[in-house]
Amino acid sequence: RIADHTPPVAARGASDGRVRQASANSDGAAHLSKRGASRAAAAEEGDIPRYSVPIAELSAACEAAQAAAQGRGANPARRQTAEQASCVAVPSEPRAPPPQQLVVVDAPNVAIRHGKQLRFSSKGVKIALDYWEAKGCRAIGFLPDYYVSFAKVGTSKRAAELGLKDAKQVPDDVPLLRELEVSGRLVLTPPQDYDDSYCISYAQKHDGCVMSNDLYRDHVQTVVKRGGARAPIEIWLRTHCISYTFLADELLINPDFVFPPKREAQ
Repeated sequence: RIADHTPPVAARGASDGRVRQASANSDGAAHLSKRGASRAAAAEEGDIPRYSVPIAELSAACEAAQAAAQGRGANPARRQTAEQASCVAVPSEPRAPPPQQLVVVDAPNVAIRHGKQLRFSSKGVKIALDYWEAKGCRAIGFLPDYYVSFAKVGTSKRAAELGLKDAKQVPDDVPLLRELEVSGRLVLTPPQDYDDSYCISYAQKHDGCVMSNDLYRDHVQTVVKRGGARAPIEIWLRTHCISYTFLADELLINPDFVFPPKREAQ
């Protein structure tokens, strides 16, 4: 109750000798809250005594009501619960890999993705290897050896300039790829072989995962043609392939990916 009770005044000719005070001026009534307006209407009917509300006190009450509506005046525990409920945690990174987790990088897939499907970005391969090594993983990439042959790349580059070859199949930095190979971070595969088979086989043998956006449908068909079962290889690929993308030079790993348990822990 923030108002002072207004004493009644005598009214000329009234049967009980008393009448209610005239209603407050229209300027003050415009600032009444909904509850105050209801009480004012009831007072007009003679059900309750009228209250005169000073403007300063009414303004303070309005500010308090606004603060409560915005949560500033709410119970701290309730406000904290509401704030927590309004926040949705969106993971930006997958769970940390186990120590010395092997990650096999599908080098051509990564290079072309970093090159926005327009060129073969050798830098993208290095970014991927650096990323996993910084996470404490053992990272290694596989690449057909014709990508590091200066003679073959030179011929492919000229063909691409003439529109005779897809530019994204021509590495833009052969010396960098050679540097990664010499340091043992990049393994070259024979040109006549299917390099994806090397990636998958090595990862399976050493309890690793493959970083690639390839669905490896050709590999699955090869396994089936050799008499193998489709389901086991499909399950393995689904649980061991790490999808990704790039934002400029920032590698973004699928935030929903969870490293499978190591075989020793199963």
